Amino acid sequence: MQDFKIDKKQRNLLINSESPKVLPWFNELLRKYEKLNLVNVPEQYHDDFKHVIPHLLKQCGEEWKSDESVLYPVEDLGKPSKRCSLCNTRNRYIYYIQNRLNGKKLNVGRDCVQEFSDFDFLKNGKSQSQLIKEAKKIRRRSIINRKFPNIDNELDKWENHLDTYYVLIPTYLAKPYQHLGQDTRQLFDDFLNEKGDDTTFRKIRKMLRKKEELIRAMDLYNEKNKDDKFIATMQMKRKLERLNDQATLEKLSEVGWVDETTIGKVLEPEFLSKVYQDVQSLLNGIEIGVEGYPPEPEYYLLTPKKHNNSIHLLCKQEKIFLNFGSCFFGKQSKARLSLKNIARISDFADNASVVNFVTELNYLSRRSGIRLVQTVENEIDIEFENRILPYNLKNFLHEFKTEIYEEEFNVEGYKQLIKSLEGKRYTREVLNDLRGIRTSLNSRYKSLDDDELEIGM
Repeated sequence: MQDFKIDKKQRNLLINSESPKVLPWFNELLRKYEKLNLVNVPEQYHDDFKHVIPHLLKQCGEEWKSDESVLYPVEDLGKPSKRCSLCNTRNRYIYYIQNRLNGKKLNVGRDCVQEFSDFDFLKNGKSQSQLIKEAKKIRRRSIINRKFPNIDNELDKWENHLDTYYVLIPTYLAKPYQHLGQDTRQLFDDFLNEKGDDTTFRKIRKMLRKKEELIRAMDLYNEKNKDDKFIATMQMKRKLERLNDQATLEKLSEVGWVDETTIGKVLEPEFLSKVYQDVQSLLNGIEIGVEGYPPEPEYYLLTPKKHNNSIHLLCKQEKIFLNFGSCFFGKQSKARLSLKNIARISDFADNASVVNFVTELNYLSRRSGIRLVQTVENEIDIEFENRILPYNLKNFLHEFKTEIYEEEFNVEGYKQLIKSLEGKRYTREVLNDLRGIRTSLNSRYKSLDDDELEIGM
């Protein structure tokens, strides 16, 4: 509002309207100057000019309506000759707008008439009595603005103040502040609508003092807690709003801190950075190294020290916090924190880790009579009792990845698991023949596809 000014076009609209008459000092300035800015206004009216006149200008716009000429010009003068009553531009096509209160009619050009051609407004425009009521509000707005400069703007931005903090202001501080803003707004609106009494200003002044007290309390809370890594922050709030996770946001606002019930839901980048060393410390305790994984920032790269650091796992950060988040607060986690359970919620990070896993499982089960062989892509051969079960590699890894992380490998249990797998068993000779046929057919289809490609070219 500091740079608010009235240009010539706005001045012409205002001087032909009724609403400015409620402010005699402003009406006099309109007649004295073609353009108005703060330097033209006496000092005692500066606040009114900055904070009341913008509302007055909007009110004046609502006084005017266009007739059917909003669609078609009333006059075609053949060439630009008649000046627009608002912007003074010469126009060929002439339209008209009429004031709903004083009946004045102004000729305007094609550009200016567009400002009065909102069809929804024309259909549902304010009645004459509503316009008179709004004009009275302008006068009362001037009165209350002198008591409390810029109060309507302060009320509009009241709740936005909560968003200026680094921390998320908890409910026990935020709610009283919000309710106070609503009550102050109600008093303000009542005064504009002539419902206030002699106590209105005293009540508003008391509420504004209370607002300052609450802001000081929130400032102190923010300063005291902003460096705590588990404090709830506005960044967390914005992420939860994007995810539409209202339940977690309500819990976070109520408590003011990240706890075991919310830690798996508030994984925004700054928080993850703060607790990274805590994650390392937690998993180092069960002999697992932890690194970030730049290709997929939402994952941790895990390297169990068991098996000579030869196997790398990828685990979603969310799974770590959802399953073991309680550990960060010295409480019992949902599942026991162990290498096996970490492996259960992880995947192998690369092909080399898969090869090393198969090698390790073969070594641990060397007395079982079972042998695993990776022969073709996405498939693993399970050799047992002179038969071979070709099995989907992805499924096998999912079902058996925790076997090498058992505290003590159970050979008999492993054998029973292998026997329970569904699928047809083959001799090596038959399986090789079948794979030979499949390879031949694939080559033939590929050749046909290449021929079609050449014809297409």
